[in-house]
Amino acid sequence: MKNKLKNIFFSQQTMGLVAAFLAAFVAAFAHFYVLLQTNRNENGRALRAGSYQ
Repeated sequence: MKNKLKNIFFSQQTMGLVAAFLAAFVAAFAHFYVLLQTNRNENGRALRAGSYQ
């Protein structure tokens, strides 16, 4: 029973780490994607104007 509880805790901890890593990766990808799109839009004029479209 003790071993079963330990396995459940370990699996939840591993899933938490994987979820945190994926969230950080997606956030970084979205950040760089917005930067690239803004820089390609007339040399970042939209970024200086405060518009992300």
